[in-house]
Amino acid sequence: MPAPVRIVGSYLSPYVRKVLVCLHVKGIAYQIDPIVPSLGDDRFSRLSPLRRIPVLADDTVTLCDSSVIPRWVWTQRDSIPLRDGVLNLWHASVPVGERVLDIDGVCTVQLRGGLIAPNQVFFDRSELLAAIRAARPSR
Repeated sequence: MPAPVRIVGSYLSPYVRKVLVCLHVKGIAYQIDPIVPSLGDDRFSRLSPLRRIPVLADDTVTLCDSSVIPRWVWTQRDSIPLRDGVLNLWHASVPVGERVLDIDGVCTVQLRGGLIAPNQVFFDRSELLAAIRAARPSR
């Protein structure tokens, strides 16, 4: 099962709640990291240079804007029945720097004894990783 995404922010923020609703509707697991922007340390400044919440962080990307985060979330395009489950076709528009990448992926959902077995979305990450590297400021 994929690790939950980390949402930095407070339940009190309407911007954080907007993102949490989006994640809930899409069935994406999340964990709240309750940093308050005015009290956050250097770690928060590295995640969100403008010190805004919410921040979404996972293994591949960190996003710092409640209008951008919902576009990162995968959207189901089609579902193809299989003998033991379903093949889902997914799409995401992923903002990276000044660009927005359109990425398609697949997810197999297997049913075992009437229960859904763990599943993951698979996609070619080469263009995404290259865009992330190119968008990072040079050190």
